Amino acid sequence: MRGLRASLDILDNLDTLLSPLPRTQDLHSFDAKIPARWPAGSQQPQREDGEDGKKKTPEDGAEGRQNGLSSVSGITGSPAPGPQAPSTGRNYKVSREAKPQYKMSAEYAGKRQRDSGEGRTGAVIDPEKTSATSAADLESMLKQALGRIASLERQHEEIQASVEGETRALREDICKLEEANKALQVSMERDTRALQDDIEALKSENDALKWSLKRLASKVQEGWEYPVTIQPDEYWQRKGYDDPAIVYLTNFFEELKFAVSQLEHGVCEIVTVCCAGNDEDLMPHWNALFRSFNYINRYDKGMVLRLHYIELNEEIMRQICNHIRHKNIRQVSFENNRFTNMRGAIIELENALKSPKLKCLTWYRNPIVSVEDMNLFTRALSRSDAVDELTFTRNGNGNAQALLSVVDFSRYKLLNFSSNYLRGHVSSSSPSPGECKKPHCCCC
Repeated sequence: MRGLRASLDILDNLDTLLSPLPRTQDLHSFDAKIPARWPAGSQQPQREDGEDGKKKTPEDGAEGRQNGLSSVSGITGSPAPGPQAPSTGRNYKVSREAKPQYKMSAEYAGKRQRDSGEGRTGAVIDPEKTSATSAADLESMLKQALGRIASLERQHEEIQASVEGETRALREDICKLEEANKALQVSMERDTRALQDDIEALKSENDALKWSLKRLASKVQEGWEYPVTIQPDEYWQRKGYDDPAIVYLTNFFEELKFAVSQLEHGVCEIVTVCCAGNDEDLMPHWNALFRSFNYINRYDKGMVLRLHYIELNEEIMRQICNHIRHKNIRQVSFENNRFTNMRGAIIELENALKSPKLKCLTWYRNPIVSVEDMNLFTRALSRSDAVDELTFTRNGNGNAQALLSVVDFSRYKLLNFSSNYLRGHVSSSSPSPGECKKPHCCCC
């Protein structure tokens, strides 16, 4: 566009550029338009102030101007024009008495002096020829500019057409992609609904199978008998048990009887044993439970074992941990228990924690008072590779801090350390009290 505006400006000024140059000029107008150089052999007009600082008189100025006119007249063959001062910005004075009363010839007006640097005079240029040449050059330049403008316009039109075509193609592709995306979303929604229906159907079928198995198991269990004789209440009264203790024993026997029956018939998911003391007369019942552990379904998701309000001796704890180590038991809970030998129980627990099936451990209100015992418990947790859910609550003293200081809990999914009076600094891999970042964590 800048080239187009320049061409239009040339057209506007063409008449002025092509107007004929003046053939003659009045000497009075040469005060402001004097050639920068003088013809060879002529004498330049002297400044009103000489180079030596002396002031020139009017007679000296007139004489110098007369000499300059004579020199110009000798070159052109016609009366020389009046003196012309170079346009240097200095003040020159021309005497009115010495100014000749004639005009410049057209030939001299069109001449152009060029100094080659050796004092030679350049070629004479005809103003009319120069004007004609300039007009031809301008016309040629204008034609070239117009041709260039036309070429640029064609290129612009081609580019614009190409861009419009590509834009249309892109819009068409976008429309096609949107349609394909909508179709894909509809298909995915349909497939998702179908999968959800299949899942619900499988759940219903699974529930129906479980119900059928339980019915079959109940039919089979109708003729089943508990393998251990349960002593009457008088027997336990004679051993010094009071009535509340006998009630607890009755619950213990009922739970064991139900658990053993469920295990032997292959329909057991949770075994709960509670409310029993350390009594040798209870060992036959414990042994019946341990034998039924051999019927735990090895292909199921894993059984849950809960032991609470029990006094556990070394033998019972060893048997329990041995079955946890080798059977399909995924969760173990020790709650409100007492141990005849805490250090031995923790050593057996370390063996149980080696099971690849065990995922969750709960240790609730089983105080570990000794620092050495807590160090053993910490070592047992550190060596476990499968457990990823830990509940260690209400330990009752401050040595639970060792767990947070030593064990790396970064891979655990659930942590609960509530009511342990945790204080001080912990390792960078363990949660700070009250600041655990895990989805399910309590460190209060």
